Amino acid sequence: MVVSQIGRYVREYPERERLHEDREITLAVVAKNPNLLEYACDELKDDKEIVLAAVGAGGNCFRFASERLRGDEEIALSAVARFYGNYSF
Repeated sequence: MVVSQIGRYVREYPERERLHEDREITLAVVAKNPNLLEYACDELKDDKEIVLAAVGAGGNCFRFASERLRGDEEIALSAVARFYGNYSF
């Protein structure tokens, strides 16, 4: 993936469903706009590296992680540290 395309992917991610299953693009997109985790396919919402990248970038994206990863201590603590509102999830 070309770095200059990340901005385009961030803009297009919600509407382009084929991007929702691309691990590399999703990882780059959620690092720039963590709330786009909402649109990722279920498999990627259950990918620890992707969810950590999203919660590490901030935002209220913890709620979009899989149930299994919402129960992961490392991810939960990172999410709460970045955005206290995640505590309710």
